[in-house]
Amino acid sequence: MDKKLDRKQKDELLSRTVPSRQKQAKEYLQGRSPGTMQRYAPDAHADRREGWVESEETVRDLVDWREEAIY
Repeated sequence: MDKKLDRKQKDELLSRTVPSRQKQAKEYLQGRSPGTMQRYAPDAHADRREGWVESEETVRDLVDWREEAIY
């Protein structure tokens, strides 16, 4: 996150987060947990024009992971 959220913004975010994900959201807001994209694509970075940008290797790894997923 580029800027810190104030208490009202955090409460608003948590109010729109499903209960099963609120603990994870609280940890993320306190800087103790990486975002989901950082977990699955640790070398990725945010770009204002392109959004989330992953390396070619990460994209291949994610494709392989999705193809092997059991669902």
